[in-house]
Amino acid sequence: MNRLILFDDLGGLFEARLKEVRTVVRSTRLREGEIALSSQLATIEAKFLYKVFDKLHNPCFIAIERETSEGLTYLIYEIVGLKATHFQMPSIDSSVPKVIRLELLDKVREGWEKSEEAWIDVYAIPTGYKLDVKSDELKFIKSPLSPLAGAYVHLLSDDAVKLFLCYDEGTEES
Repeated sequence: MNRLILFDDLGGLFEARLKEVRTVVRSTRLREGEIALSSQLATIEAKFLYKVFDKLHNPCFIAIERETSEGLTYLIYEIVGLKATHFQMPSIDSSVPKVIRLELLDKVREGWEKSEEAWIDVYAIPTGYKLDVKSDELKFIKSPLSPLAGAYVHLLSDDAVKLFLCYDEGTEES
């Protein structure tokens, strides 16, 4: 399958890498006892551009590159959240005098898309599938693989999402 059909890099604007994967555990007390649920949450760092930020607000699936003993595969994750971040944001808190705080906020506002000091933290969860590409054939296969930090991340194209989610012939009646 043609790479342009498989991925949508928004005309070369989407540049992203996997920053980290962590396990999130939530526990709840019920009458019967306590239950703990765990899930993986990947944090992807993408270059901040308005077009990219706007696109990522729509439902999206991403493919995270993963080298294996059998070659390259792609782990499929679903985007569940975003956070635009500017390098100067952590230094802005209530302990900073108001005049300086407002000046820093102006620098942040003016700095979006104009410098390397702004990025998008993209939060995504695993679908439990990987994508193998062999001789122009796409295969989505259940997989427990975890991604590795630093991996390149791609947006799945509309065509690839359709192949992943839809079954053209429908389902058989039972």
